[in-house]
Amino acid sequence: MPALENLKVPGIGAVLKKRLINWREDVERSFKPKLTLPDSEVRRLAAKFAPVLGPIGDRVAGVIKNIESIISEHSRAERELISQITTAVENKAVAESHLRALNSAA
Repeated sequence: MPALENLKVPGIGAVLKKRLINWREDVERSFKPKLTLPDSEVRRLAAKFAPVLGPIGDRVAGVIKNIESIISEHSRAERELISQITTAVENKAVAESHLRALNSAA
């Protein structure tokens, strides 16, 4: 692991540092995590952390709903502004047309 080459390990010299890094890389290569936890462990952890995670999840859901509301309001306001700009551009074109007609008649 190149990032570890320049790492200083307190109390360990260069030779032992090299052996320590080699050992770490060997462990890293041979590590095979279990695919899943047993169902009983999943239930135990869920019961243990539900009182903490439940309110956090509720707050996150509330924030997401708030953000979605802001996005919806922004989109509505944007559509309204585009409509107003379109109307203004059309009115400008009509006014310019009238001015050209008046100038050519004069």
